[in-house]
Amino acid sequence: MFRIVQRLLEWLTRFCKGVEVFGLLGAFKVLILSNRRRKYHTKPNVRGVKLMGKHDFWFRGAIDSGVMTHFYEQNYFIDINGGEPIKTILDAGANIGDETTRFYLFYPNAVILAIEAETKNYEVLYQNFKKTTNVKTIHGALWWEPGLVQIGNKLGDLAESYSIQSTPDTASSEVRAYSVPELMEFMKWESIDILKIDIEGAEYELFRHSTFQWISKVKCLIFEVPDSDRPTTTQVIYKALGDIPFRTYICGENLVLIREDIPWQLRKVQGFSDAMLYETKK
Repeated sequence: MFRIVQRLLEWLTRFCKGVEVFGLLGAFKVLILSNRRRKYHTKPNVRGVKLMGKHDFWFRGAIDSGVMTHFYEQNYFIDINGGEPIKTILDAGANIGDETTRFYLFYPNAVILAIEAETKNYEVLYQNFKKTTNVKTIHGALWWEPGLVQIGNKLGDLAESYSIQSTPDTASSEVRAYSVPELMEFMKWESIDILKIDIEGAEYELFRHSTFQWISKVKCLIFEVPDSDRPTTTQVIYKALGDIPFRTYICGENLVLIREDIPWQLRKVQGFSDAMLYETKK
């Protein structure tokens, strides 16, 4: 009985947070209508919600239920703390654009580049930002060198789990690969203020090769610990940083690294709306 009450209270808390972010109808769409799981290969029921009354966001029902939790559970907010404003953001492994949207609303004056390798995910990502002038999207994979790579999904139905595959028998498609220097040149960026990476273990190869070309130009690095996808990847990432001093913060599933010579600070926020309220009060 206690567990039932506990789960009910947890669900009500999520629903209240959802109402703050999506509105009453939007929270109903996200937390109730999207409750029934559907296989990734079936035709999804694409729904739209308005985030904080500011931005229309499209998602594929239950397929994206895990992604949608990013809007109302604990997450990170980078407070510039009197420093230079955040102007350039690279979101690698953007999926359908949940973190891209948070960046877009938190830092409205920044230029954002979102790159996603899986075709179906990218189609929704593009739909979410096709009318947004300061957010550019690219269908492709972040890799250590330009070229072509094979991607696939070892976990079957999870839309968040597509990654670069080393063997053709586990791959389902081929996409264009882009290096960090190539993307910076394309965007005419001299530096990257925030580099958020979620590329399902491909971080290992990305940080193992040629990082000297760009790592010193990154001010804040955000990534989920990828060692479950590729063992020792976190160690490889820290090794790639060399002598560049970064402060390390832990926020939920993420490690947030901020250059020591920059006054920016991590603010842990319980949900999307908390960060928006914090930014409004500044």
